[in-house]
Order: sequence, then structure tokens, then C-alpha cells
Amino acid sequence: MEHPPSALVAAFQGRCPRCRRGAFFTHGPYQLRHMGEHHADCPHCGLHFEPEPGFFWGAMYVNYAFIVGLFLVTFLSMELLIHRPALWLEMGVYLGLVVLLMPVFVRASRIVLLY
Repeated sequence: MEHPPSALVAAFQGRCPRCRRGAFFTHGPYQLRHMGEHHADCPHCGLHFEPEPGFFWGAMYVNYAFIVGLFLVTFLSMELLIHRPALWLEMGVYLGLVVLLMPVFVRASRIVLLY
């Protein structure tokens, strides 16, 4: 019998925090209709994923922190690469990154809160 992956690898893959084998989400991140849907219980070990009602409301705050971090890194990168970029360029890059990465951030914030 093979060993389960480490907690960091399992979290990155969106696996159950107890057994690290069962999938947390039901669909891929870019299937937008089902982006945030997750199993109620782990398909492998049966762990109930929502320990209390409203547990994942806290994921909104984690998601906010991810977006602020993304903006900070993007701002610093653009300042270093393009000194004083135009406002329309900055806003376009921010908007594009948020739209592209939102499904990943929603999933990651839920996994972080679950772990």
C-alpha cells in the first residue's frame, strides 16, 4: 500500500486533509458553472468537509488576502519592469489577472481554510 502524499502536496491537489486521497472538489477550476462545488464528505474516508454551517464564509477573507498579494506582486513587478506604467495598463493587467486566477483563488482559499 502506498503512502499518502504530504499535507502540502495534498492541499495543492485539493485532497482531503485527513486521508489526503479523496478529492475535495467535484469539478475542475475552469468549469465555471461548478467552480466552487465540493463533495459534502470525502469519497475515500468519509470526513465531513463542512464542520459547521457557514464554515467557508471565512474563505472570502483568505481569497481577499490572495488578491491583495497578487496586486502587490503585480504592482512591484510592473514598477521594476516598466517604470511608471500607464494607469490603463495597470488596470488592464489587474483585471485580467483577477479574471484568470479567480477560479484558482476560490478553490485555494477553501482548501487553505479546510486545512
